[in-house]
Amino acid sequence: MDFETAEGIRSCRNEIMHKKDLNLQEEDINSDDLSEDGQSRQKAEKRRAKKKRQRERKKLEKKKHLEENEQEPEWDVNSAFVANAASHIRPKSRNKLDKKHSANKENEEKVEEDDCTNSLIQRARRLAEQGINSVEEGNYTKAIGLFSEAIRLDPKDYRYFGNRSCCYEQLELYSKALMDADISIQLSADCPKGYFRKGRALKGCNRYAEAEDAFKMVLKLDEECKEALEEINACQVLQLMNHGFTQGQSFHLLEEYRSVAAVMEAPISAKVLQENMKLDETGEEELLFLNELSETQSCSLWVGNVTDQITEKQLRDLFQCYGEIHSIRLLGERFCAFVNFKCPIVTARALEALQGKEVENTRLLIRYPDKPYRLLAVSSSEAQTKAAAANAKKKLTPKSSECIYWRQNSCTYGDKCRYRHIPENKGIDRKQWKS
Repeated sequence: MDFETAEGIRSCRNEIMHKKDLNLQEEDINSDDLSEDGQSRQKAEKRRAKKKRQRERKKLEKKKHLEENEQEPEWDVNSAFVANAASHIRPKSRNKLDKKHSANKENEEKVEEDDCTNSLIQRARRLAEQGINSVEEGNYTKAIGLFSEAIRLDPKDYRYFGNRSCCYEQLELYSKALMDADISIQLSADCPKGYFRKGRALKGCNRYAEAEDAFKMVLKLDEECKEALEEINACQVLQLMNHGFTQGQSFHLLEEYRSVAAVMEAPISAKVLQENMKLDETGEEELLFLNELSETQSCSLWVGNVTDQITEKQLRDLFQCYGEIHSIRLLGERFCAFVNFKCPIVTARALEALQGKEVENTRLLIRYPDKPYRLLAVSSSEAQTKAAAANAKKKLTPKSSECIYWRQNSCTYGDKCRYRHIPENKGIDRKQWKS
């Protein structure tokens, strides 16, 4: 067979096709001759061959589809890479479970802590109630211990520090009272009681200007606090008395100028201080005489020759230059008047200076009344200013009489007080404590 020429190739192809046709014809002839069993086997072989071709065709289609989409081959589950990746995935699920477990533990711990804090707060409140009962009984030392234990259990409650500051103040431990008052203000800056405690402690430390500022802060937070107003007036008087003014002069000047700074800037202040310096140079005899007057003489003066032309205002303007006046009673039908001062020393000076004073063309006749006038009640702030007035000058008399403030509760002047402090009589006349 010649394969070199095109005609040879065609002839070869025709021969092959002819042989195929002959084979097919023979098969048809043989198929006719075959039995029924042989035909069934041929059909089964054809079906198997057809299914095999279908499987091969599907494989080829899958390969083509993967090549077209450029997809990566499926991972081998038994490979090291897949095993390593799986090992990294499993701990994540465990961490989530661990986190949930830890979160539940934290919530349980918080609940336990809340229960513990609530029980501590309740114990602190019970101790504070016991401390208040001790204060009502006047046992401030025991009350301090109870409030200290309440503070240890609940250090965020400002009321316990304020109550302990009050107890320290009653025991004249002013530095500790000031520390507790400051802590109370830090915990609750909007509560006026903390500033009031601070003002009382500063007043006990003789820091009157700072105490005045603290009481003014009380008025900003509580405008209706009358006690703060009284303490402000007392602090202003004590400041002026430290500058050399007397108690009566301090009251009179503050009524006119309203503040310590305005009083010190006023021209009249220099003159008043010069007169006070002259009075200080009078010597021991005058001081002894004035001290005796403070204990024996009254605070009232009888004024005679008071005509209808003399008014109460004229008498007040005349006598108030020597000290604070408590009241004036004018009896026109008897042509006389009673002038009641708050200090017996001031009363004696007014009697000596105004005896025979001419007012409305009449000379006044002044003397002590037959029934002396005495003040029935004096507030605590006024009592403290009176004590400061007595200590403004040198005290040369011995401690003869007992201090009434020592018998009532305690004296803020301590060893500097001019009256005696008998230890067994401390607080013997104490009144029931009021909240």
